[in-house]
Amino acid sequence: MKEHTQQNRASSRSSREEERTAETVRHKDDTVKKENRERLLAERWSRVTSVDTSLTRIEVI
Repeated sequence: MKEHTQQNRASSRSSREEERTAETVRHKDDTVKKENRERLLAERWSRVTSVDTSLTRIEVI
């Protein structure tokens, strides 16, 4: 019986560790997605800004 209890504890401990690992992976995925989204927005914004700048020059001329 004592052996069975130790196995349950070990199993429960390992499942908690797996949950923590899964949570860490999800957090890293979310961070990467956020960084990619920010980078894409920055690239798009720089393109828009450069287009606006050239349009302004054309309007001024």
